[in-house]
Amino acid sequence: MTALLKKPTITETPTPSLTATVDQPKLHKALALIRRAAGGRTTMPVLNNVLLAAALNDGEDGEDGNLAKPGILTLTASNLEIALSASVPASHVQRGTTTVPARLFGDFVAKLPRSETRLEQTSGHGLKVTCEHSTATLRGIEPEKFPPVPEAPEAPILTLPAAVLKRVLTLTDYAIAKDGSRPVLATLHLQADGRQHLTAQAADGFRLARYQVELPKAVAALDVLLPRGAAVELARLLPDAGDVAVSVLGPKGHANQLVFRVPGDIPVTLVARLSEGQFPDLQRVIPGETSTNVTVERAALLAAVERVAPFARDAADVVWLDIQPSGSDVMASTLVLTGATADVGDGREELPCTVGGSEGVAVAVAFSSVYLKDVLSACDGDEIQLGINGPVSPVKVEQMGLAGWVSVLMPIHQLRDW
Repeated sequence: MTALLKKPTITETPTPSLTATVDQPKLHKALALIRRAAGGRTTMPVLNNVLLAAALNDGEDGEDGNLAKPGILTLTASNLEIALSASVPASHVQRGTTTVPARLFGDFVAKLPRSETRLEQTSGHGLKVTCEHSTATLRGIEPEKFPPVPEAPEAPILTLPAAVLKRVLTLTDYAIAKDGSRPVLATLHLQADGRQHLTAQAADGFRLARYQVELPKAVAALDVLLPRGAAVELARLLPDAGDVAVSVLGPKGHANQLVFRVPGDIPVTLVARLSEGQFPDLQRVIPGETSTNVTVERAALLAAVERVAPFARDAADVVWLDIQPSGSDVMASTLVLTGATADVGDGREELPCTVGGSEGVAVAVAFSSVYLKDVLSACDGDEIQLGINGPVSPVKVEQMGLAGWVSVLMPIHQLRDW
């Protein structure tokens, strides 16, 4: 009698379902740090979402069903040019991943009580959020559709003080081109010489900024083009204390991504796709000696520009600086700032200044009020010096007492019609 062979039963292993309990304040802060990277690409709906990944701490196997096990919840947002990730401690963790709308999730979490918040994955990649008496369910998208984010090597190529890097970015990123007509100018050129110098420079065709800073210790050599979006986000994230670890990804000798590990009570990792191209030589357009050097209080000049700028709003935002020397090489002189539109009116400010240089003659220069405000806002010192060679020559801007930094503004070639 032939024995009947029983067909084996195939049991499918269920897909892990994300579960985690986190503190609302930490979850809210982590979302606030990363969600700006989400959205902006309707052709890939998943980029409007934030990726959530729950994982157990090292040494926890999670196989005994004990959901009280500790772990971490990592949140990631990406727009393909940059990716931001932040992790918060979690309890009652079950491993899993999903994606939910970043804006909706962030707005809801921001309004929750400062209490424990329970996250539970639902069917269809959704997420149930519970905090005290508040509950919400968000529809999700398969996490497999989220673009992969590379992990940084354990050993960074260089480590920088966060405060130093933040100041370098603040003093240069305002000059990065905001449009992509010349892609290489929509980047910040970062160079480390392999010793103790870091140089950042940017230019958009109308202005430039360059800052070379001496570091506390020698760092590895680096020469990359960081896109504007990454530079601006990095400056926003950097704290005033701690060290930033920088890693390079890509084939040897051809970096294509840069990774910044930003310190803080909630550490953030920024991964930026690097641009390619040859950055222009800015040294040849930075004026050397200037015939008229005007030293003026920075905060006073910034406030004056902000007051007269509205009068120039309908005149292409052009404001005029009139330098009126007192008759000596270095004496109390006057800087007159004017903004005007023929059919609107005019605003006028007079500021004390000192005028020196090889000539120190009276001169009138027209600037974009927007560009003038940008450079004055980026600076943090008490006084700046404007180096002028004439009404149509590039004007050199330097902060008194700050070695290694220079900015250049191109004057506007325009005749006064008032």
